[in-house]
Amino acid sequence: MVANRLKILDKVFLRGPSFSQMLYEVTSSLPENIQLTLLDFQETGKVFIKGYADDIGSVFSAIEVLNDSELFSGMKIKYASQVKRKGRVRIEFYIQGKRRL
Repeated sequence: MVANRLKILDKVFLRGPSFSQMLYEVTSSLPENIQLTLLDFQETGKVFIKGYADDIGSVFSAIEVLNDSELFSGMKIKYASQVKRKGRVRIEFYIQGKRRL
């Protein structure tokens, strides 16, 4: 079972940027006030990012940087809402896009 999943990962990431490249690109483009709760790279090329930010402007800034990168395209907010988390108001967001193959 695990061996099959590793074979799938090899196929997916040999066609495009490595997981570590994509992880670095995402984390280095995020403003410091963003916390990630989900980072999902699908075999189909879809990318899902979920997390919390202090303000919506930080989310838009991250999307702009990701779309300007060589690794991602079509990144956009699918969901954003104010939520109270740990005693303070934050923006919960969900971003979807594609990785460039």
